[in-house]
Amino acid sequence: AIPPWEGRQLYTAQVDPHLIWGCEVTGVGTTSQLSQLEDVQHTFLRRLLGLQKRSQLCILFSETGLWPLKFRRLALQLRYLCYTLTLPLTHPASHAVRESIQAAHSTDSGWFRDLQ
Repeated sequence: AIPPWEGRQLYTAQVDPHLIWGCEVTGVGTTSQLSQLEDVQHTFLRRLLGLQKRSQLCILFSETGLWPLKFRRLALQLRYLCYTLTLPLTHPASHAVRESIQAAHSTDSGWFRDLQ
């Protein structure tokens, strides 16, 4: 068995990048997509800590110091939003985010609307 600290390092180096890849730009995704990614995170952490499949989720995160995937992906999106708002108005990413913000007022879909 891997000690929890080394397992946490293994998770952050090898598993987490696959679970958060592109979330800043693509968004959180649908509920079913996020659920599949969360299952991977929960399974890895349960095996790392030697817990049963029905163990409480809060234990996984309090013992490892990791964030639940939903909140980690949201934090990365918000950080990216803050970054794009500091870019010059002529930058393509800044332009795309500002268009998404305007579109969120008139439609029910879009990158910024999903953040709300």
